[in-house]
Amino acid sequence: MAYQLYVWEGERPADDAAGGRECREMVCRHLVGDKTAPTARIRAFVDALTAQWSDDADDPASITSPWVWTPLLDDASGPMLLLTLDDDMALIGSVIIASMAEERGLVVYDPQVELLRPVSEATAAEYWKQRYGTGASLN
Repeated sequence: MAYQLYVWEGERPADDAAGGRECREMVCRHLVGDKTAPTARIRAFVDALTAQWSDDADDPASITSPWVWTPLLDDASGPMLLLTLDDDMALIGSVIIASMAEERGLVVYDPQVELLRPVSEATAAEYWKQRYGTGASLN
C-alpha cells in the first residue's frame, strides 16, 4: 500500500471539507489529462524534498527515502504535486512534508484522513485509528 499527499499553491481552504473539495477540483484541473510544467514554487518544493530524501534510484541514500514513485516531478503539473509515500514512512514522512510545505506557503491535503495538513503526528495517528480501527497504525 501507499500513502498519498496532495500539495498545491493557493490560499488555505477554510476547513477540512473545503480542502477536500478544492483538492478534488485541483486534481481534475491539473493531474488528470494533459499535464503542464510544474511552477517554480512546486519545483523549489521538490528540490527541498529531494535534499531531505533522494528521489534518484541510483543514489544509495534513496534507500531511506519515503518515495514510492520517482522522480517526484513526474507527479507534478502546474501548481500541484502528488506525493506517494511508502506506508512504513507515512506517519513521520507526512508530518515532515506538511511542515516543509507550510514553511513555503503551500497547501497540503491528506486524503487518507481527510484533513488539511499539517496536523501533529498524534492527531494524524488518532484520525487513522478512528478510520481504520484501534489496531491500525501508520507504521
